[in-house]
Formats: sequence, C-alpha cells, structure tokens
Amino acid sequence: MISSRGAIDSKRKFENQNINPKEYILISKLGLPIAIKQQFNGMNYYHTNRAILEDDQKIIMPTAKEFMLHFVEVINAYEGIKQLFFADGSKVQREIVEQRYKFLTSKGGGANIWLNGLLVKGHGFRDLDLEIILDLHESGDFVTKKDPLKTLIWNDSFIDFNLLSNQGLPVSKKGETYQKRKNIWFSAPRENNVAQFKILSSDKVSLDFYIYPSISDSGLGALPIARNIKLEENYEK
Repeated sequence: MISSRGAIDSKRKFENQNINPKEYILISKLGLPIAIKQQFNGMNYYHTNRAILEDDQKIIMPTAKEFMLHFVEVINAYEGIKQLFFADGSKVQREIVEQRYKFLTSKGGGANIWLNGLLVKGHGFRDLDLEIILDLHESGDFVTKKDPLKTLIWNDSFIDFNLLSNQGLPVSKKGETYQKRKNIWFSAPRENNVAQFKILSSDKVSLDFYIYPSISDSGLGALPIARNIKLEENYEK
C-alpha cells in the first residue's frame, strides 16, 4: 500500500539508489528510511525544506507522524522490545541503537529538528489546517497539501507519545513531571507556527508547534526521510 508520501509495505523492497542505506534507519511501520545524521542546519523552515527537496538524494522533511513513529521505535529498540533495520534491511547494531537513543533523548548533542507541518487558518480543530510541503513545482514554488487539524491537546502538558492522532500529535496527557521513555513535553500550539522536535535544557524531550517558520539557528536542522523512487506516487504539479 502506497501513501501520498510514498510509504510502502515494509515487506516490499525500498528502492532509492541515491542514498547510502547505512546512513538511514527504516521506520518499519511505513517502510521509509530516516536519516541517522542531523543535516541542513542553520536555515529557516522554508529554506530547509527547499534545500532538502533540491538535494540529489531524493529526500523530504518528515511529518510529525513519520518522525514520532521513528521515535517510538527507537525507544522500543533501546528497551529490547524491537529490532531496528538499516534501509538495506540489515540489522542496526546495539551500539548504534544506544547512540540513536541518546541523540533523541539527551541534551548534549541531541536532536533539534524541524518537522514538516505548519498550522494555518482552515477548517479543522480550532479552525486550523495542517499544511505539509510535498515537493517543488517547476516554477520553484512549494507543492503543499492542507488537511483539517485533528483534535489534540491544546495546553502545555506532558503527553503520552504512544497515543497520538493520525497526524502524529498528542491526544492524551501523561503525568505531572517528566519521566524518561514514558512521556514527553508538549507546548501549546500557535497558529502560523511550525512543528519542531527538540531536547530542552532540562533534558526533557519536547514536541511542539511553538516556533515561527522564519526563525533560524545554527543547531536547528532536519532528519530527512528518503523517498521510494520506484513506488512513490507522482504529485500533481
């Protein structure tokens, strides 16, 4: 089954000869590989998306749903519940699992990434839509898709990262304090803000819509996912 983002049945072969498969870990529920190394640092949301889409690797910025599925799989792999695989189907070694876990949960050198999703005026929850960047038009403009925002938590809370909407956003609070591998922090969303995943100064993991797309920072980048060139649908341009 192929989604509009090119996700595939994980039993089918992923085909993108433009990437080094050992530099990407499969998101098994989607059959899509996500980069191990944070890249494209120091640019705002739009410039980061443009740089990714113009890259020869045929990659794209992940949505909150895609990234949070990967986050959960890394937590499960660290706890010995799940096996991670590289894009070529070979097993990810325990040492790399531990490095990945530390990168996604610890401040020192930890993740600080844009996620593909902008809250704009629309027809969903709180009269908002979630706008995703899909591609670049021949004119240079972004090809985007807007979906009505699903109901989600709308205040500062610790949330259950195992209970997310089909847009990858929180629907259930969990606890009053941070509990590593049990919950994460979520900041109240704001219209015209973009999704971001980061590690706060207190070592808390955070998912939010609390950053303007025009902001840039030397430590803020992306973890692109690779498109499946053979099976990917053609976007209407």
